[in-house]
Amino acid sequence: MSLRPGVVDFDEKWKDLSATISAVVELRPVKRLTWNNNISDIYALCAALPKSFAEKLYESTRSLLEDSVTALAEEIIVLDSRSLFCRYHYSWSLYRQGAHYLDSLFSYFNRVHLNKYRPQDSLDYNVPGIILPPTSPVDPNAPVEIRNMSLKVWRTRMIDVIEEKLISAVINEVVKEGNQSDLGMAHDVLQSFIEVTEYDKERPYEYYQRVFEDVFLSEISSIYRKLASQLVTDLSYPQYIKEAVSLLQIAKIRGEKFLHQSSIIKFVRECEMKLVTDQLQYLLSYVPQMMRSEQFENLSNLFILLSRIPKTLETLIKEFKEKVTNDGLVCIKAFMSSKQSVEALEFMTIILNVYSKYKDIVFDVFGGNKSFLNALNEGCRGFVNYSEGHQQHCQSPRLLARYTDQLLKKGTKGITDTELEEKLDDTITVFNFIEDKDTFQKFYSRMLSRRLVYGFYVSMEAEENMVQKLKHVCGYEYTARLQRMLMDITLSQNLVTEFHEKLKSDKEKETISFSTLVLQSGAWQLSQSPCPSIVLPQELLTSLIKFEGFYSSRHCGRHLSWLHHLATGELKLQYLKRSYFVTMTTYQIIILLLFETKESLDLQTMSSWTQIEEKELKPTVQSLVDAKILISTGQELLLNFNYSNKRTKFKISGQLQRETTQDIEQTHQMVLEDRKMFIQAALVRVMKHRKILKHNQLIEEVILLIKHRFYPNISLIKKCIEALIDKQYIERDAESRDTYHYIA
Repeated sequence: MSLRPGVVDFDEKWKDLSATISAVVELRPVKRLTWNNNISDIYALCAALPKSFAEKLYESTRSLLEDSVTALAEEIIVLDSRSLFCRYHYSWSLYRQGAHYLDSLFSYFNRVHLNKYRPQDSLDYNVPGIILPPTSPVDPNAPVEIRNMSLKVWRTRMIDVIEEKLISAVINEVVKEGNQSDLGMAHDVLQSFIEVTEYDKERPYEYYQRVFEDVFLSEISSIYRKLASQLVTDLSYPQYIKEAVSLLQIAKIRGEKFLHQSSIIKFVRECEMKLVTDQLQYLLSYVPQMMRSEQFENLSNLFILLSRIPKTLETLIKEFKEKVTNDGLVCIKAFMSSKQSVEALEFMTIILNVYSKYKDIVFDVFGGNKSFLNALNEGCRGFVNYSEGHQQHCQSPRLLARYTDQLLKKGTKGITDTELEEKLDDTITVFNFIEDKDTFQKFYSRMLSRRLVYGFYVSMEAEENMVQKLKHVCGYEYTARLQRMLMDITLSQNLVTEFHEKLKSDKEKETISFSTLVLQSGAWQLSQSPCPSIVLPQELLTSLIKFEGFYSSRHCGRHLSWLHHLATGELKLQYLKRSYFVTMTTYQIIILLLFETKESLDLQTMSSWTQIEEKELKPTVQSLVDAKILISTGQELLLNFNYSNKRTKFKISGQLQRETTQDIEQTHQMVLEDRKMFIQAALVRVMKHRKILKHNQLIEEVILLIKHRFYPNISLIKKCIEALIDKQYIERDAESRDTYHYIA
C-alpha cells in the first residue's frame, strides 16, 4: 500500500468499508486482512487528491449507523415490556462494544482530520503583558470522534424513539421482586443513558436525569406513597416500623445495584419521605407508650427510621430523658422513704444502676447517638439533684463526698487498685450530674482533711488521682485548696524527717516518738482548739518546744498554732497484768497520765490541772469509761486494774472524729456564705464590664457565669444585689428602678 496521496474512487472504497462497519457494530467476525485493508482505505479517502473525502466518509458512516439503529429501534419498540427490556440490553451491549472497535478502525481519521474542529489557543505560549484571546467555542454540529458519533446516533435514533416504553420497562423491572441479575441488566441500560452523552463534559448527567431519573423518582414517589398507606392500614404499629426499616434497607441495596451513584441517595430519600416523613405524626404518636412500657425493640426500629430524617428525633429524645428522670426518682424516693438515714454506698449504687441501665440502652437501642447520651446525662441530673420538700438541701453532694471518702479511706477491704480506679471514675460520672458542685467541694474538703490529719487515707497516689479527676472537670481554681492540702502533707513528712535528722546530728535524745503536720490555715477546714491554754504533760511539751525552735529557724515570721484536739498518740499501759499499746486522742492521753501520781480524781480536779474545759472533758472521760480503762464511782474516776483485752494493740475512738448533724449543717452554712461572696463577685464582674444593665439581664448573665459551680436561687441573687447597693458598688437608676449603674 502506497502512503502517497492520490485520486480515489469513493464509491468503490465505501462498498467494502460499509460492509465492515455493519459487521463491526453488530459484532460479526471480520477477517484481519479485510480489517487492515479497510484501515488503508480510510487513510486513502482522507488523504485523497484533489480533495479529501474525510467529511463525506464521516457523513456516510453516520448515515449508515442511523439507518441500522433506526431499523433496530423499529423492531424493539413493538415488543412487550419484558422483551423490550431484554432486547434493548442485548442490542446495546453489542452496539457499545462495536462502537469501541469502530473507533479503533477510524483511529487515523480521529487523530488527524478532527483536529481542525477542535478549539485551539491562538498562542501556544504565554508572554507577560499579553492577554490571550479566549478559546474558540465548540460547534455542536462539528464532527466528533467516531465512537462519540456512534453513541450520539444511538441516543437520537434509539433512546429518543423508544424512550417512553423503555423507561417504563426499566421501572417495571427494578420495582418488582425479581432476579438480582435483572438489576445488573437495569444498571447497564441506565448506564447507556450516561455513556451516550459522556462527550458533554460540562453536563454529563443532564440527559440521564431528564430521560430517566426525574420520571423514575416521580414513579417511586407514587409507588411508596400507596405502599405506606396500605401498610399503615394493614399492619400494627410494631409491624409497620419493622417493615419500613426492612423496605428502606432493601431499597438501598437494590438501588446500589442498578442506579447510577448520583441517583442512589435521591432514590432512598424519596422512599424515606413516603415511609417516614409523611407518616411522622403516626410514628411519633406511640413514643410515650413505648417508652413507658420499655418496648426497646420497637424503639430501636423507630430510631433507625427517624435518624434518617433531620430534626425528627426531638420527641424520642425528650421522652427518653423523662424516662431516665422518672425511673431515677422512683428509685431514689423509694430508697429514702425506707431508710431512717441514707447510706452513701446504697445511694450511689442506685444512681449508678440507673445510669448503667440507660447507658446500655443508648448503645444497644439508639446506636450510641450523641443526642441520646446528652439526654441520659440531663435525665440523670433530674433525679440526682432531687431533694424532698421538707429538706432544705439536696443530699447528693454530701453523699457523693461520703462515698468517695469511704473509697479512699484506709480499711476498705477487698478492692484492688484497678477496681478503685473504676469506682473513682464512677464517682466523677455522678459528680458531673451534680448541680451544687460547691457543696460537694466543701464536704469533700472537710472529709479529705480528716483522712489526711488522722492518716486514714489509702495512699497519697489515690488522693492525688481523685483531685486530678476533679480538676479535669472543674479546673484549677476548684481544686487549688485540695492540692495545697496534699502538698502540706508531703512537705510535713519531709519536714519531720529533717527535724529528726537535726536532733540526731545534735545528739539530742527524743523523749517520745514525735511526728507532726504543719498545715496552712487558709487551706484546711479545721476548727481552732476549744482549749487553747491546755496544760500538756512534760513528756509532750518537750518535743513541741524543740520542734517550734527547729521550725522558727527555718521559717522566720511564721506562727504555729497547735490543734491538740485533733492529735492522737500511742500510750503504753504497763500497770496491768500484760502491757497494751493504745492509740488515743491527746486529751485522753493527758487524762490518763494524771493517774501516774493519783489513784483517783474527780472532774473538777482534772479540769483544773489540765485546763480542759468541761464540755470537752466530759466526753473525753466518758470515752475512757466506755472503753473500761477508767471506772466511774459517780464522784470520782479510778484506773481499772482488772482491765483485759484480747488485743495488745487497739484504738479508743474520740468523739471529735465522727461527723455530726451539727457538722453537716455548719458545712451547709459555710457553703451559703461562700455563695453570697461568689455571687457578689460575679455581679461586680458583670457590672464592671457592662456599666449599665437591666435587672433581668443582670440576673441572666450572673447565672450564666456561676452555674458551673451551683444553680443559685433568684432570691439570693436579689439579696446580693441589695448588699452591693449598700456597699456602694452599684446603684439604681434614678428614673428606671430596674436599671443598675456600676460605681467606679
